[in-house]
Amino acid sequence: GLFDAFAIAKEDNGQWIAHQGQYPVIFISFKDVKQASYVETVNSIKLLVAQLYREHRKLLSISNDDYLKQSFRDYLTGTVDDEKLASSLRFLSEFIFNTLGKKPIILIDEYDTPLTHGYQSHFIDEISLFLRNLLSAALKSNPYLEKGLMTGILRVSKNELLSGLNNIAVYTLFDDDYSQYFGFTEEEAAELTTRIPTQDSPEAIKAFYNGYRIGDRVIYNPWSFMNYLHKKTLAPYWVLTSGDHVLKKLFLQADADTKAQLSRLMNHEVITANISLKTSYEDLMESPQVLWTLLLFAGYLTANSKTLLDDGLVCALRVPNREIIAQYRSIFSQWLTQTFGESRYQSFLTSLVCGDIARFTEVLGEYLMNSLSFRDVGDKKGENFYHGFVAGLVASIGETHWVDSNKESGRGLYDVMLTPKDLHHTQGIVFEFKHVQGENMNDAALKALKQIQRFDYASLLRRYSHITHIVKVGLAFSGKAVSSVYTTEIVATGEEGELIWTYEK
Repeated sequence: GLFDAFAIAKEDNGQWIAHQGQYPVIFISFKDVKQASYVETVNSIKLLVAQLYREHRKLLSISNDDYLKQSFRDYLTGTVDDEKLASSLRFLSEFIFNTLGKKPIILIDEYDTPLTHGYQSHFIDEISLFLRNLLSAALKSNPYLEKGLMTGILRVSKNELLSGLNNIAVYTLFDDDYSQYFGFTEEEAAELTTRIPTQDSPEAIKAFYNGYRIGDRVIYNPWSFMNYLHKKTLAPYWVLTSGDHVLKKLFLQADADTKAQLSRLMNHEVITANISLKTSYEDLMESPQVLWTLLLFAGYLTANSKTLLDDGLVCALRVPNREIIAQYRSIFSQWLTQTFGESRYQSFLTSLVCGDIARFTEVLGEYLMNSLSFRDVGDKKGENFYHGFVAGLVASIGETHWVDSNKESGRGLYDVMLTPKDLHHTQGIVFEFKHVQGENMNDAALKALKQIQRFDYASLLRRYSHITHIVKVGLAFSGKAVSSVYTTEIVATGEEGELIWTYEK
């Protein structure tokens, strides 16, 4: 009677509730298998399997098969080699069936977490082979299996990890089937907030935790929304389990176009990108298509729409909500703090928001010199590279300033604009970038500043009554060198101060 009052008891005239408690269950999660070597990873899985067998230990007293009981004890004590370990789930299902006369259901959660760390620590081939054997034994041609369910982010590996599982049905965030079960629907969220009163408006809650499109539905992140209802505070609760490894490489090692797209995403814009339906860990950093696929399926992005191609999809992508925007900023802040040092990075940001562009340019030049290679900043990278680079560096001030890129103001499109959100900050900043090839950097920086003035990019900032000063900055880049020239406009009078130059080589 535990679920009689709930929706599951009424689904399809109650036929599914009849299955409650009727099957033995084998459940294993690989969410914490994050070791840095193949040997450590297999040992971690061996401990998981031993724990799993302890949960079914009472079956030893029921079984009459001494051979099966000895094999069970070997798994229980961890005295099995890698080959037998790969058969552990299949053997347990056989033992359960022979003992109870019932086929078990096997549930495998986050099966691809070991693959992520195998990729990062360069043992992807070994762990892929092991997991292929384990999953195939458990889920393919297993006569003792009632039903299996497996969850993960990515579907396949380059060496065809799941190619042997030709009997599986795959449901992704693009499928309508079961879309309402990936999280709380908007109707469910509205009902929950009436049962559990909160002080925040429905719009604010939605902006923080909603926005994931699954099939034909838009849903709330269930973990974050439940934590919010418990703590009654709008805050990021979902810690990105994929870590910041991919984001760092995406920002620093991807091509200029990818960096520009990432900058747009962090500023709440929508981009169009190709999404692969066959994702390879081995090629993560080789193809932007694979990178956007990983970010989408890991929850960093969501798809507004999709168009089917022969080899995949073209999707309109965006960051789903404020919680994930906060995570992006947190990751970049941690990364840059590690690079600059806590006090130096905060000084870097403070110099920027206070209009000390000379100091900002000095630290920016040091960072270009010490953190990037000439392959990163080669002549072919172009203005987009530096645009995305600077936008990423300043993303951490998103709590106090709106950071916008390539939007219309005056008679054109500015590169980057920082707009203070409240009365505590009264200075707006607009940037224009130039990539220099062969010309004088100071001339290029001045050309960028004159473009701001000629097309009146600052006009948008004048609409805010609390903005008293506007800093107009021309930045020129060449390889690892940066030059800036800026002037400050007093909004009340329209007067501009003298030109201030900084060159860092």
